[in-house]
Parts: sequence; structure tokens; C-alpha cells
Amino acid sequence: MKKITLFVVALLCVVAGWAQETVTVPESATVEDYTLSYTDIDYNDNQTNYTDQCKVAFDGNDIYLSGLGFSADIWVKGTLNGSTLTVAKMQLAGKANNKNYYLAGRTSEHGGLEDIVFTYIEESGVLYCEHEILAVDANDYVGGRMMNVIYTPGTSQGSVDGLPEGAQVYNYTFRLTEVTDQNMEDLTQTQTSDYTGRVAFYGQDVYVQGLGYQETSWIKGTLSGETITFPSRQVGGSYGGQDLYLIGYNGQETSIVFHYDEATGTMTLGDMYVFLINGSDNVLGAVTYAVLFRQGGEAPIEDEVVTPPANINPQPYIFKGKKMLYDQDGAYQGTEDAAWNIKVAWSGANEVYVQGLCSAMPEAWVKGTVDDDEVTFAKGQYFGKQLYPFYFSGQFVGEMSDFITIYDASTRVFSGGGYYMMINSSKTAIAPYEVYAGVTFTPGEMSATPMAPQVASFRQHDEGFDGNGSLQMMIMPYDEQYNALPTDKVFFEVIKKYADREELLVFTKADYPNIQQEMTMVPYGYTENWSLLFEDGRYGIELFNVDYPTIGVRTVFTGGGEENRSATTWLDCEDFVPVEQDPTAIAQHPSTLTQQPTYTDVQGRTVAPNTKGLVIKTVTLADGTRKSMKFMQR
Repeated sequence: MKKITLFVVALLCVVAGWAQETVTVPESATVEDYTLSYTDIDYNDNQTNYTDQCKVAFDGNDIYLSGLGFSADIWVKGTLNGSTLTVAKMQLAGKANNKNYYLAGRTSEHGGLEDIVFTYIEESGVLYCEHEILAVDANDYVGGRMMNVIYTPGTSQGSVDGLPEGAQVYNYTFRLTEVTDQNMEDLTQTQTSDYTGRVAFYGQDVYVQGLGYQETSWIKGTLSGETITFPSRQVGGSYGGQDLYLIGYNGQETSIVFHYDEATGTMTLGDMYVFLINGSDNVLGAVTYAVLFRQGGEAPIEDEVVTPPANINPQPYIFKGKKMLYDQDGAYQGTEDAAWNIKVAWSGANEVYVQGLCSAMPEAWVKGTVDDDEVTFAKGQYFGKQLYPFYFSGQFVGEMSDFITIYDASTRVFSGGGYYMMINSSKTAIAPYEVYAGVTFTPGEMSATPMAPQVASFRQHDEGFDGNGSLQMMIMPYDEQYNALPTDKVFFEVIKKYADREELLVFTKADYPNIQQEMTMVPYGYTENWSLLFEDGRYGIELFNVDYPTIGVRTVFTGGGEENRSATTWLDCEDFVPVEQDPTAIAQHPSTLTQQPTYTDVQGRTVAPNTKGLVIKTVTLADGTRKSMKFMQR
């Protein structure tokens, strides 16, 4: 509310003098840290999502909430009856321009002012409101609006913040039967897939990582006998700046309950669905059946990735080297030239950070330590994990070593000399994915032609070309040789095609009110959190007044002083059918395929279609030609 009020009330100046009207939390109350997420609505109906840290206080059936007013010091009081918390209307929100504003609920667009009603889920401590909350003056003038208001215990947006020391952590396989109907109208449309995840045990507390949208999110449950119960509305990831929540459903919202076999560690979902919802309770995903299988003994402690200081200033550099080529039996086959864009940043005089050395993890960094003109990058630095773990190291006279470079301060060039650079699968032994000789890091930036976007689908919202639609696609921040590109120089364009005439789609404030200005080239990673959404390279874009029969998308890279465009991926807005219900599907009609697609990793080994990491998909068309596409699955 306080952010939207800055739009509506030009000068917000909370002053002393209204303290006698504020709610005071009694000393007997228990005050707890909470995270408040909500959607602000301005006077033009623009909506912006926010997350704030706040406090909630409990005193018997009285619950006190902070965060709804203009200041963190303002509390409102509610009375709990069963699972319903009623906050009486016209409690003080704060003072602006010498005018008091008060809080009230509104359950319909043109309805009157009402009490504010929250639902309280005792087992998880979550409070959520299903109607608007307004800030009004004594004359009922609306000075601020918020909706999708959710209070979640803790200071980590409702997610479990790490594990307790001493917890036993195991690798698990999650076999999930998921609903494939994107609109969640037919829950019988399903497919079963295996994913990797982790489960941790600490006394009677059980933690699961990977059940939600993002595999980094943990949820916490309690083991009792043969049952593990996970309270509803724990955070299972985020999308487009909004938290997503996991709930159980068996005709009504309930906890998520697994049956637990202590002997094998197997966890089996009870007779219910698991829904992934947003703050408006829209269902974005559903699991109808789940079995979690333990994989052997305790999981090893996860390595930590390099995190550079916040105040660094990355500069464009070019990696150059000779890539060592080997056949499937490991026999040396020669070399090929390799070059791509990286970033180098200094921290003080003795530390340097390099980003972009691992193509599978292009955002990852390695750290070097400076001693005179020698810069040492320690072996075993962890890039992260996709299908496999990736580590950085050097190699010298056949042995794993640190990677040592000589830095020339006059040219700002790093030279690896006789050291090989390895992208490795092991922290302590030589097991390389890639090996490079004659490595240099040189200031500058290369031009490059980017990979074309991968388009999952275009869906018409209404019959005919005059309706609205949604475009789902994945932007690939790589060049055509699959070298990572600096994402601050990557953009995409959408092209409308009428017969032989092509026209760039203009993203306007009329259709996308949260953007800063009109544009035809959209920066990689840009989102306005409503009709233009971005997450992990994937875009969901609402399109309005679709009167063109064909639509295209292409990637633009502006590095090296040039604008280079990828090939355009075209779709028929009326008849497009993806090969599979798969966000990385190649846009070919199934009738053109003569056999099922094959999937391999970068070493040519066969993998499952839903394998996470860097995957190569190959299809054989009716004319015998084969097409391959590399993509990252998360």
C-alpha cells in the first residue's frame, strides 16, 4: 500500500499527532517475523507486485498485523474466529498531507467499505485475503489499493531458509504424474516424468527440495508415524516476480500428506492433488500422483558457487584458445580455434573474477588471486550443476593443477602460457568436458550471430484473428556455435507477417502499462510482471488484437558494435501444433517426422527427454534430413 500511495498522494509525510489513533500491541503478545507479499494498484489500474518484511503479533484470539499501512510502525488488530480473522474497517493506515487515511475491505468493484477478512491456516501460520484492501480518507476517497495480500511466516518469502545443522540429506528421484492441460480444465490429461530432488530429515522435521516450480525451493513437514504432513501454502518457487505456493487439494484446500516407508525411505502422495498456485489462487500446475524414491546413502555436501562482491564493475573481454578434440575412445584428434565473449571484474588490487568460461553455466564465475603479474585461479571451483556438476581447473604436464595466468597491466591481457584450462566433471580428478590450450583473456567484445528462439506455442484466446493470444518461447543467450553471449547485449523482436509484408510488433504502454517506454527490441530478462513475463530464459507474452496470420520471433545481439539477428522462428497463429507438449519442442508438425526424436548430452550419450541440463534434440524428417537443436532444461 505504501508504494502505491506515492502515486496517489503526491507528498507523503507521516507526522506525529496521530499516535493516539494507532493500535498498540500488548506486551503479552508474541511477535513473529513475517513476509508480506501483495499487488499494488495505482490510479490507472496498473498493477505491481511487492514483497516486504513485517511483523505479526499473537495474543490469544487477537492477531495484530503490520505492513498494511503507510509505515512499518502502524499495526491493525484482528479477531480470530476459527480460521477467519476479521480486521475491523477504518483502522488507521497513516497520515498524508495532513489527512488521515484508514484501512477497509472491498469485495466488489463498486461495493461499499467492509471489514477486512483474512483466512488463517493455523498449521502453516499463513494468512491470506481474497478481496481488495483500500486506504480511504474520512470522505471515503480512495488513496491506495492492494490485493493478493499474503502473510507468510519467516523472512525468506515463505520458503525454508536453509537446513538445520546436522540434518541428514538424501538424493531422491521424484516420479510425478503431472497435468499437461495448460488451462487446468481437464485434470485427466497427464504425463509421468522423473526428476531429481533432495529430502532432508532432522528429528521429526522433514524437508523436501524440488517439488515445486524451482528445484532450489524447500518445503518443511512433520513426520508422525508413517505420515509426513506439509502445511499448505509454502513457497514452491516464483515466476515473473510473484511467489508461487504449493497446496494440497481433495475437494478443498488441505495439507500435503505423504505416506512414508521408513525401511526404504519411499514417500507416496496420499489421495489428493498438489496444486501450484499464485497469489490470486490461480492454478498454474498440478500433480495427481507422486512417489519419491531414495537413492542410496546420504547426499554429499553441496559445493558452493563463487559469488563476487556486489560492487564490482564487469568489463567485456574475449576468451581465445585451442579446443582439444578427442574421439569417443579418448584418442586425441587435433584442435580447433575457440573464441567467445566473457566478463572480467576486479575487486581491489588482489582479486579478479571471470564470468562465462563454462558454456553450460554461462552466468557462473571463477575467482583469481593476484601476486605481482601472476593470477592464480584455484582448481576445483564449482560452476554449478545441470545434468552433471561442472568444475573449473587447470592442467599442467598431465596433472590437475591451479590455472595460472600472466597479467600484462599495460595491455590488460591474461595469458595461460603452458597451462591447459579444463571444464571438469570432478573436483579432484581429471574428467574433462572441455580442454583448452593457449588460453588468453583479451579486452574487447566480439560480434556474433545469436541462436534462434525456441517457440513452445501460440494460443488464441478467442475464435478468429481478432482475438487475443499468448506466446510462449525460450530465448537462447548463445551464438550459433553455442558460445554464451553477454545477456546485457541480447534482445528479441516479435514480427507480425501479413502475406509478404512483415512488421515489427511495438510493445506499447497502452498494452503493457508497466513498461518504461515503447520498444520493438526487448532486452533479455526484461519483464513487466503482468503481460510480459520472464523466468529462466522462458517468456510468456500476452498478444492483443491478433489480426495477422503468421508471427515470428528472433534474437538480436548488439555486441562488438554490430546488430546481428538470428534466423526467425515462424508460427501460424491459426493452426500451429507443437511436436510435443514440451517447452523446447521444435516447431514442426508431427506428420513431418519419420521417427521419434532422440536426446543426447554434449558428450553424445543418450538421455531422457526431460533430463535437466544441456541437451541436444535430433529429429529426422520425411525427406531424410536431420535437424538438431541444443537447449538448456531446468
